[in-house]
Amino acid sequence: MFKKTAMIALAAVVVAAGAVVVLGDAGNASACDGKTKSAAAQASACTKTASAAKVSAASTGTACGSKTKTAGASAACSKTAQAQSACCASMAKQAHYTQVKKVADNIPYRVNTRVVMTGTYTCGSCDLDATEKCQAFLKTADGQLYPLQHNINVKSMYKLHKAGENKFEVTARVAKEGGAKYLDVTHYSAL
Repeated sequence: MFKKTAMIALAAVVVAAGAVVVLGDAGNASACDGKTKSAAAQASACTKTASAAKVSAASTGTACGSKTKTAGASAACSKTAQAQSACCASMAKQAHYTQVKKVADNIPYRVNTRVVMTGTYTCGSCDLDATEKCQAFLKTADGQLYPLQHNINVKSMYKLHKAGENKFEVTARVAKEGGAKYLDVTHYSAL
């Protein structure tokens, strides 16, 4: 009860300050737009209101990733930094998935299928200049680019890549993340 009362009071302060705040409470199944929805619909509502919050926050002097605030919004922004940070991170992750989908070739296997492939380790940012942040890819002999899901094995492959080893044989499971298929490397060996 106290948690709901505090959230309502915070929302009243924010509305009085003229800022739009994205609040989420999975325990009470409330969505970012303030309407009560199921947990499945919550992510959709958050995505829709993230862009609205960004536009409204820009008009009040705060924006996603921005440190500037207006006097009226400074009290509300200090209390919603965690919510603002979460929405910014979600938007950045979706942008990365979009970049990966544009660069990567579709993996022709179903999810959870075990595959063994050989190819060269390639970075989407450093080597291909196609993604904003580093993304590991396996480039096969026929020129296909398959994204590698970041894990401890891929991190070890990266270290070997920096040391001059580029050709690998990987054993992986096909995984789906952000609408794209990735290779979740379970074992690798340098060739």
